[in-house]
Amino acid sequence: MRIYAMLEDVVSADENGALHYDFSQNDARMDFLIRQGFDLLICMNFMPDCIAACPGQDVGIPRYKGKRVNNSVPSDYRKWEEICYQYVRHLAERYGEERLSRWRIHCWNEPDHEYWVSSKTCFDYQKDGDSEKITEYVKLYDYFERGVRRACPTVRVGGPSAAFCDDFIRAFIRHAAGEINTADGGKGTRLDFLSIHAYADLPYEGTDGTIHPKNIWKRVQMARRMLDEAGLTETEIIVDEWGAAAGGFLSAKKKPLMWMRENEFYPAFYFRLIDLFTNAKAVPAHMLICLSGQHKSTYDFDGFRSMFTMSGFKKPIYNAYVLASKLGKIRLACGAEGCIPTVNDRGDVIVALYHGGENPRFAPGDESVTLTVGGLSGSYKIRKSVIDSVHSNSYRRWQSMGEPREIS
Repeated sequence: MRIYAMLEDVVSADENGALHYDFSQNDARMDFLIRQGFDLLICMNFMPDCIAACPGQDVGIPRYKGKRVNNSVPSDYRKWEEICYQYVRHLAERYGEERLSRWRIHCWNEPDHEYWVSSKTCFDYQKDGDSEKITEYVKLYDYFERGVRRACPTVRVGGPSAAFCDDFIRAFIRHAAGEINTADGGKGTRLDFLSIHAYADLPYEGTDGTIHPKNIWKRVQMARRMLDEAGLTETEIIVDEWGAAAGGFLSAKKKPLMWMRENEFYPAFYFRLIDLFTNAKAVPAHMLICLSGQHKSTYDFDGFRSMFTMSGFKKPIYNAYVLASKLGKIRLACGAEGCIPTVNDRGDVIVALYHGGENPRFAPGDESVTLTVGGLSGSYKIRKSVIDSVHSNSYRRWQSMGEPREIS
């Protein structure tokens, strides 16, 4: 589970500039998630106002419950390092170093995007060849890494969780590999994992921006090549945001194509993506679907990226996650596309069949499939679970009811 540290809830300063810490809200969030069994990927994102170079500078998007957050660089990078140190030291004392060694902490969110340093979008940043965003970010990362390492050497650190700009990622990797000086004049900085965002509708290098799972797959292959070329062959990749489409604050009302987040297209997209990665040269250590923006929902089935509707109805994409969790760890042979045959530790054979998921503008229609399974002995109980336009599909059910705003 990826969460923001929300340092704005934690750190304040008195009239003399001394920093004070209140971890009560942070601990409540983390205690809840730990009780659910999650290990955490913590994003150290947004600048506490008390150390911001531009106090009160607002990111421009109201967050959950109307919260406003600062996207400024720090006024003093040493204070930023101290906050990172104190925050992680508190986590180590509260939850123990053994648990923290299973967690990951990364520095900032989308520093190549328009809400970091300049108002240029990541698209313009790459086109214009600017460098101020990466110059400030590598300083931010170096001081972050030093503070975290002092507090708990075993916790894994990474970045940059870039939104789009491949040149930004490439420059950051070169910095980590020692090709660009660190903030204190040294060479190289610790990078346990490279975090990237991957949305199928964005025009990354080597993709065309069409909504196809291959674009996410290509994004990871590109990141692996960047790391390998820099000599960081052991550095893992974390896709800390993925989705068929970006735009967490886009609803179907603003962009009708976002209906794909509600219907049977998304499960097919997801299973096609699984299929691609099980045969890929480079695979991410983890992939985390991004659900931000769901707090803007005002009615059920409005096209925001979430697994549940406003009233808590399970969307088809949630049901797809449930089905995917049943796949076995060992993949078996299959001579056709659209088939993921596996076996689990108990010897159960679990076969996923998928159809469609390549372009939300086109309905693939129905397809008859004959499945022949060989090499089995003894008796088996057969169980079939289906997600389609009828089954496991609350959105289509809602449509059949006339799309009422008030539903039970």
